[in-house]
Amino acid sequence: MAQSDPGKYDIHLNNSQLMSSGYIYEFRDTSLLFVKDWDDLVQKKFNEIPASKIFTIKKKVNKRLRGMCTYGALGFALGATIGYTQGDDRCKSGQLCIFIFSKEEKAIGYGFLIGLVGAISGIIKGIEGKSYPIYYNLENFTKQKKKLIKYQILH
Repeated sequence: MAQSDPGKYDIHLNNSQLMSSGYIYEFRDTSLLFVKDWDDLVQKKFNEIPASKIFTIKKKVNKRLRGMCTYGALGFALGATIGYTQGDDRCKSGQLCIFIFSKEEKAIGYGFLIGLVGAISGIIKGIEGKSYPIYYNLENFTKQKKKLIKYQILH
């Protein structure tokens, strides 16, 4: 069985106060072993955190680049389709026409415009993290442990 990427986690004492940031080494029955970085892991400097002191465990996720590229590409495709289907601009005689675009130019313009909105949305979506509430409760800790155990370093 392939090991899941352990990823980095934040352990919070309450809604805003960060206790520790690092990697989950091992879940125990009523606590977890935590290391701040890979050097601590090599030196076996574990920090045991009891469930009764944990408000939330938050998985740090940084998928900004992938989100930006995915949503940007989808936005560009949508914009290009909209621009192209509008067809060429026509200027009737006697009308003042400042900007006249072909359907191809519209496709590129709309593609870049909506693609930019998509890329910004992807960046925002890519920085979201997953939160696992413990609320200082052993029962919640046990429930969340079942979801998180695949991310611990020790297998």
